Amino acid sequence: MWRPSLEFYGDLTRTCEQNYPETIGIVFIINAPAIFPVVFNLLKPLFNPATQAKIHVLGKDYQRTLLQYIDADQLPAVYGGERRDPDGDPRCLNEICFGGPVPESFYLQPKYPDCMQSQHIGRRSKFRAAVTVPAGQPQRYIEWDFVTSDGDLGFELTFKDGKERLSVYPYRKVNCGTCPFSGLLACPRPGVYEATFDNSFSWLRTKKLRYYLEVVTDLRGQEPIDPAVLANLAPSFHVSESVADRLEQQGGADEDSGEADGPSAAASAAVATPSFSSNGKTDFQAAPTVTDQDASDAESEDSFKTVSSSGSRH
Repeated sequence: MWRPSLEFYGDLTRTCEQNYPETIGIVFIINAPAIFPVVFNLLKPLFNPATQAKIHVLGKDYQRTLLQYIDADQLPAVYGGERRDPDGDPRCLNEICFGGPVPESFYLQPKYPDCMQSQHIGRRSKFRAAVTVPAGQPQRYIEWDFVTSDGDLGFELTFKDGKERLSVYPYRKVNCGTCPFSGLLACPRPGVYEATFDNSFSWLRTKKLRYYLEVVTDLRGQEPIDPAVLANLAPSFHVSESVADRLEQQGGADEDSGEADGPSAAASAAVATPSFSSNGKTDFQAAPTVTDQDASDAESEDSFKTVSSSGSRH
């Protein structure tokens, strides 16, 4: 019943059905707890009808059904068959793994746990962290790695050019509650870069964020994000309440003029992708984000934190 588990099994089921169809022969579920039918009915819509027909939930007299499909000398004695381990164990533990505690080596591990900082992001809130790339230095890269205790966040990396903002990594919702999200991006030019962690779409849940954000010069064998790939990253814009209200007010005028309304009418942020020149340096090739007073007011309410960067980890 835990939501992340349901989401995980849903994703796993869809992946198997789309990429490995008809790999399931038949599934028998035995010794299920009383609450299982409730959970199973919740999961049923995730399976296509052909898969549902292969799943059978058996009652107390399951041994008779199992023996109709499995030879007695192959079915463990604990389930009504005749097969046992050499030591007489009816569960056949030498051949069947029944699970157990998950080894700590399999636990979720961020790349730089000793360098990570923590921050609670309240519901309907954002948190911003900034790093500064000094001028007159060799090519620098921004590296990030973050994870939440539960749930997703919106993430965007921007460059502050006076009062304007350039989006160097477009806004995207990241499922960072199940796996850390990391990246490495070439800094197109010196200045202040801000990473925005957005929880404003969450009405009820505060999320605990652990993040690492640093300016580095040593790639340590990693590959930075390819500018061509970055250019094809379609930004998923998050429209603020103030902009949404303005869209509603302008809706009538848009209908009269035949213009389309919706988030795309207000989402004018441009993605500034790094452009590599012949001298090996990088620069921006994009129009700046159009700013407005509402965005400025909203920004003043957001948490902001400056992270000092010297190109080395602390």
